Amino acid sequence: MVYTVVQGIVLIVVILSLLSIAYFSIKNGITPTPTNTRVKKEVLSLTKSYQPMKVADFGAGFGTMAFGFAKTFPNARVDAYETSWIPFFLMKARLRMSDHANLYIWKKDFFHVDSSQYDVVFCYLYVDAMTKLRNKASPTRLITHTFALPGHHPEKQVSIGVTPIYVYKMEG
Repeated sequence: MVYTVVQGIVLIVVILSLLSIAYFSIKNGITPTPTNTRVKKEVLSLTKSYQPMKVADFGAGFGTMAFGFAKTFPNARVDAYETSWIPFFLMKARLRMSDHANLYIWKKDFFHVDSSQYDVVFCYLYVDAMTKLRNKASPTRLITHTFALPGHHPEKQVSIGVTPIYVYKMEG
């Protein structure tokens, strides 16, 4: 009997988690998708040349890049923004098990954040979100991959396989 109750609770939690991810994927226009390891390493390498003291991960998902930034730049403040509950909670749990005192995780829509406070902003967003982000340009370095920032020319572009990585110098 206890076994079936536990199974039922686990099933309900899994179903609610999937529904939450589906809801926020529809609302945000994209699923939380981790950056692959090779692209992550290249983004971190590109970021080193800017010696950032404040880094933001807009749409952090499960935190692949946020934790990478926190580890690579231990003296920098790293802010990860995510609106979907499940990735947010998983990042918070992972943070509790890590020693990244420089990483801060926010359940907040990054479109309501002043990006000019950051030396580097990273994002892995879809085309419509990139277009909306373009309209919110402020002085910072923007690093993104897969999707370019419409109407802007990158100051640097590299490719890892078929995945382009773009670095933009944004003007306010």
